[in-house]
Amino acid sequence: MRHRLWQGALGSSEYVLTASGGLLGWQQDFLYFLYYLNLYPVATVTEEPLEMSRAGAERIFRTQGETLVMERFWTIRYGDLLKTYLYLPDAYADGRPAERPLMVRANASAWIAALIGLYVAFWAAGQPILGAILVLLLGSNPFQVSEVFAHNNVFGWVITTGVAMLALNLVFLGDRRPSLAAMALVPIASGILLATIRQIRTEPVMIGVSVALAYLTARPLSLRLRAVLVGLLVGSFFLGSAAWTSYFDAKFREAYVKVKAAGGHPYDGPRHLHHFVWHAIWCGLGDFDTRYGYKWNDVMGMNYALPIMRARGFEPTGHPSLQRQPFDTLTLGVYWDRGRKYARTPFEVPEYIEVIREKVLHDITHDPVWYITILAKRVGRLVTDTTPPTLAWGNGGKVSLPPSAAWGLLPLGVAAVVLRARSVFLLRLLLFLAPLASTALLVYSGQGTAYYSVVHLVAFALCVAWLLEALLGWRSPRAPRPPEAA
Repeated sequence: MRHRLWQGALGSSEYVLTASGGLLGWQQDFLYFLYYLNLYPVATVTEEPLEMSRAGAERIFRTQGETLVMERFWTIRYGDLLKTYLYLPDAYADGRPAERPLMVRANASAWIAALIGLYVAFWAAGQPILGAILVLLLGSNPFQVSEVFAHNNVFGWVITTGVAMLALNLVFLGDRRPSLAAMALVPIASGILLATIRQIRTEPVMIGVSVALAYLTARPLSLRLRAVLVGLLVGSFFLGSAAWTSYFDAKFREAYVKVKAAGGHPYDGPRHLHHFVWHAIWCGLGDFDTRYGYKWNDVMGMNYALPIMRARGFEPTGHPSLQRQPFDTLTLGVYWDRGRKYARTPFEVPEYIEVIREKVLHDITHDPVWYITILAKRVGRLVTDTTPPTLAWGNGGKVSLPPSAAWGLLPLGVAAVVLRARSVFLLRLLLFLAPLASTALLVYSGQGTAYYSVVHLVAFALCVAWLLEALLGWRSPRAPRPPEAA
């Protein structure tokens, strides 16, 4: 019921991402002890109803310790551990974890804050009309509206991060020298924010490329100062990442000790900090061409790699399975623990990553035309699979232009106009959010990943702003000269 209320507020959409699950079905199992005892990662596999209180959580440790686990299938060991924390705002608002908790409240709050920050940044830059148009178009993007408000997932964080980074760093895109405070604080804040969001999802971090380029091409600044800004960005990102790693390591050690003391099942297997990349690239190469056996399917990657691994002498060790399980096709058939709670999977084995990486690099280097053709087709999909310019409001109301490949081609035309007008600011603005399309370009372009791209909406916003300037005769005193006057 609660989820349907959120869906009714802004509606769902045909523009959705289905390439990944985003969240595993057991993510919410770790909320109970996180909320009541600040323990993570801990869950219980008891079939009895949970008592929604701190006392009830403590009672499970005293009387049902054997039901305590630190992993549910492979929810925790593959990283991105901050996902579970996105349920906390919903639990705090309700005063207890719901039976089916939502992260919509956290996702929506971050998205709204990013949009407000974007408008404030444009207002401070003397371009409130362009800022308002951008906020309306990005805030009405049917893919983002659907993923943030209607779906209980983390896919909206890619665009949210891009907009937040643009809001923070807009001051570096123009020809005016940023203040000393901005130069000191913005790169550090950007790096820390990217390091934090990386604990939720890896793809959003690609927008850091645009941030670094904004600093490197900031014409009012000396080369030395530009290098300092990039150094602050990179340094704060790695320090922030190290801080989060240290935090989750400490949480894991605390949970391990308490679960073991209660007679539960501590997890002794390997853990990844973030989701694996080479496996995703291997699967993604099948988006247009299966000539070399690639397919967007986890099992296909395993079927390719395991015979090679065994031929090289790899044999999985562990406790053998006592009975067949529905998920056996994704495991190595053995468990890390005697209690058979934690099945071993190929994805956490270095030998698997090595075989998959070798295959990808071999095929790309030995048949570059094949790979270039795939990249070209992915670019074509980014042009054709775009969200149309839309205005959304209220309880699901919206007006949208027809879907068309013209929206994907629009940035090329706008870029040509901007180059003719010699507006460096507008060119940087147009290109800043381009890295949001990196997943579709570099990993996999099918099943909605192309909807991450919003450059066409920035281009459309510029066209609308120019039209309004021509019709209303408005011009911001600090705005670049419109193209027709160049």
